[in-house]
Amino acid sequence: MLALAAALLARGETDLAWWLSWFARISWFGCAAVTASRGKWGVVAIDVFVGLFSHVTAIRLAKPRSPWARKRYGPEKMHLSLLRYGDHPSTLYQAIAQLKR
Repeated sequence: MLALAAALLARGETDLAWWLSWFARISWFGCAAVTASRGKWGVVAIDVFVGLFSHVTAIRLAKPRSPWARKRYGPEKMHLSLLRYGDHPSTLYQAIAQLKR
């Protein structure tokens, strides 16, 4: 997106390039905010500097104790999240027990 804005600046179209560059920055920080709400703070530090990376991390699975997962995940998705990020054995047992209900 910023490469397109740079190409537009080279052609002399400053207004469109300005709006496009601001749109890219806002979308990067928006995706970083989504990633932060999913509990991945280490990745947020990288998201701020690498724009394409932030769009990928915003759609990945959230950590089970994050506000995003607690509010938006049903039993199946929470089970997947616990299997991926749950490091304590009791969380795995609780996830399996929830699915059996």
